[in-house]
Amino acid sequence: MQTSTATRRAAYRILKAPWLNRNPIYRHAYRKRIKRIIQRYSNFPRTVSLETSAFCNARCVMCTYPAMKRAKGLMSWSLFADAVDECARHGVEVVYLSGFGEPLTDKELAAKVAYAHSKGLWTSIVTNASLLEERRTKELIKAGLDEVNISIDGFTPEVYNKIRIGLDFDVVAENIRRLSRLKLGGKPALNLEMVLIGSNWDQVALARRDWGAIVDSIVVRQPQDWIGGIELEQEVYTPHRGRRRRFWPPCIYPFTQLSVYWDGTVPICCLDYEAEGWVGRFGKESLAQIWQDQAINHYRKRHLAQDGRLTSPCNRCSYFSVWW
Repeated sequence: MQTSTATRRAAYRILKAPWLNRNPIYRHAYRKRIKRIIQRYSNFPRTVSLETSAFCNARCVMCTYPAMKRAKGLMSWSLFADAVDECARHGVEVVYLSGFGEPLTDKELAAKVAYAHSKGLWTSIVTNASLLEERRTKELIKAGLDEVNISIDGFTPEVYNKIRIGLDFDVVAENIRRLSRLKLGGKPALNLEMVLIGSNWDQVALARRDWGAIVDSIVVRQPQDWIGGIELEQEVYTPHRGRRRRFWPPCIYPFTQLSVYWDGTVPICCLDYEAEGWVGRFGKESLAQIWQDQAINHYRKRHLAQDGRLTSPCNRCSYFSVWW
């Protein structure tokens, strides 16, 4: 399935419309849904992201990695295994082996995928695919990886190489084609993810024309500003903007997902690239303890209060949540 940018824009504009959000019937129904989701994941999150590597081989123009100051490293095997074991015990829905680094810079990635797979967990990675050469592709397939999301924001060398600095379009394109050929039984699912930043708008049609029959889906996304860490051009539309003066609905992230950085640091959400909103340290505490602890609950209470008094870094965030 391919995402229509026009449909996404229209949906977000409606969901953000004051006339809709002030409607008492809509707000009542929305509150009930939010309450059900919060209760469903009150004991443990729906998804967990494990940053197996905080190193990256690219310097993409819409990413905060080049400016990230927190320490970089690889997640140890023991920390990873402990997190996977706990996720398996709690029946977590999805484990992402990704964070703010490129997961393929971790030489143990396939072994980690295999371990998570052996515990019955559904696994996914987000990668730029530049290091996805044949041997590693076969290793990941054999390990049981369920999904590969490839970040690719241009479909000609001229556009791609200017956005994903340090990478080469022709290498990445061949790696994607190889993965498509080597898949076994439809696994892993192969998705291309494209972020619209202005200079690549004309690439959407190329993506669908040239790659639609090769991959399982092409997802077109609007950019994030990463809690103010990136300056977006004003003409670049994104539905995630505009929440600084909107406090309805509350942010969904603190209630449904947990990110664990390579050293066990747990931030308030996946956008908190510097872990400014520190809510725990896995290894000293279990994931369940962190999920139910006072630190993360403080953020949740501030979001549910809807009075505008959000705690840093949430007070700088422009993300607009959708709970439907």
